[in-house]
Order: sequence, then structure tokens, then C-alpha cells
Amino acid sequence: MKEINNYCLYHLPKGGEGVNDVLTISFGDDNMVNNRKIDKDIISMYHNDSLVGFAFMNFSTHAKIKINGTIFLPNIYLLNLINDYLHLNNIDVTLLEKENSGFIVGKIIEMKEQNKSYLYRIDIKKEILNIESTYELPLNNLVCVATVGTYLYPGSKIKEYKNKDGLLIKGRICTFEDLQMNVNNAHLPLLMMEDELEIGQDFFMTEEIVHD
Repeated sequence: MKEINNYCLYHLPKGGEGVNDVLTISFGDDNMVNNRKIDKDIISMYHNDSLVGFAFMNFSTHAKIKINGTIFLPNIYLLNLINDYLHLNNIDVTLLEKENSGFIVGKIIEMKEQNKSYLYRIDIKKEILNIESTYELPLNNLVCVATVGTYLYPGSKIKEYKNKDGLLIKGRICTFEDLQMNVNNAHLPLLMMEDELEIGQDFFMTEEIVHD
């Protein structure tokens, strides 16, 4: 049984244009699909000989999902349904529950202007990350950071890299669009204050409020 804890669920609801009513599961380090195998309502997707994902067609017959796009932090009910469907179709793959979404609240503590971009140092509590952006952002504001290994959507996985100065860049400052927030100027980064969220908090994690 292959257990997978790093994956991306992407939902295209029924009624859209083109291919719709599909739930896509994407995983693996290389998600460039160049081969497919179809068995009933399941499409197995491969990069060369490596399995990198599935597409469940007619998914609305199995579950109703209100999210259109990436499901950043799927609940256990949805995961159980997916796993049962995979096993029912003799596919030895199990999706594990995610410990976090990979989208972490961080604080901008330093900024350095570069040629046509900016280098930021962002505190996410566990570590301080170097991240580049084309946007000039104010110090001490909070941002949402997509950390290394996180999927924005299928085929778009955050990877670390070295910039032209040899500095290791780890993450992406998320825009409203990255977070699937339907607002004007969705291409701009989301900025928050410390009274809204805490540094190091998972942006998509639901937390109980304890009253005294």
C-alpha cells in the first residue's frame, strides 16, 4: 500500500465549461503528465512510468463539494471517501490526513531592494525564510507564505532555489488569487496585522476559541 501525505486536491465542479465535475489528485515531485490510463471514471496519470495522480470523473455522484479549485486542507470525511473509492477500484494508494496545509502566517522583518524585485526575510516562528517578490511590502505586516513542498494547484509545487547571489529562497508570498480569495486586484499579496492572526499559524487550520 502506497501512503501519500503530500498531495494536491483540485475540484472542478459540475456545470463549468470544458472538462468539469472532476476531482484531481496530484502528487510526486514531477507532475508533468505525459501518459494516462482510463478505467471507468478513474483516470490514472503518469509522468513516464511514474504514477503522479488521478482524476475522478463525475465526482458529484460521490460527494458534494462547494470549493471550486484547490482544497488546501481536506477533512477526514473527504479523505475517507476518496480512499474507499480508490480501494474499491483495486488501487493500492492511501491519502493520509495532512498535519498542516503548508500555508503559514509569517511576519516581514527585513526587506532589501533588488533589480526589479525585493528580497524579504520572513519570520514564520519555526524559522526565518528568504523569499523574493516583485511587490514592495511594508515591514512588520503579516503575510501568508506557501512553504516548500506546498501545492498552489496541480503542477505548481513550491520548490526552494538559489537566487543570483546564491541565497537559498524558500517559499512564496501568497496573493489573494493564490489563496482563492475572490476580491478586486486579486494578484496583490494578502497583508494582515498581528491582531488578526498569529505568526506561525496555519492559514487554513480551523482552531477552537476557548473562552474564559
